[in-house]
Amino acid sequence: MKALIVEDELLESVALVHILRTYYQDIFTQVLSARDGQEAIATVKREEPDLVFMDINLPVLNGLEASKHICAHYPNIKIIMISAYSDYLHLRESMRNNAVDYIVKPYSVETLREAVGRVLVKTEKVELYGKGAVVERAKNYLETHYSQN
Repeated sequence: MKALIVEDELLESVALVHILRTYYQDIFTQVLSARDGQEAIATVKREEPDLVFMDINLPVLNGLEASKHICAHYPNIKIIMISAYSDYLHLRESMRNNAVDYIVKPYSVETLREAVGRVLVKTEKVELYGKGAVVERAKNYLETHYSQN
């Protein structure tokens, strides 16, 4: 599998690459990176990754717009949003753009591993606890009530 990290902060990007290579070296054979939303779209077109880790606050084209474009043209690519924004509006917009998860910075390695695990076990129904359960309930609510304000 290929993973794409879309993050404009170099230290955040390096940390995420390190986590993926440490815990998922047998799963993610290639870890790519992009620094802005426009570069992310170009990388997706060229490399077609399986999983994208997308920051929201990006230069040139923000993560929400980039993920919207990616989901519209590559519906099989999974996107995990990673952002410092913890408000409902960003979460809702991410879910409307078919993000499979939403992680708030700063996050723990365990939080990230839970999100990746949910993507990797996509066919099984996993019982979640803690923060993961809250995000799952919010996602289910948004999917059911997405047309409401």
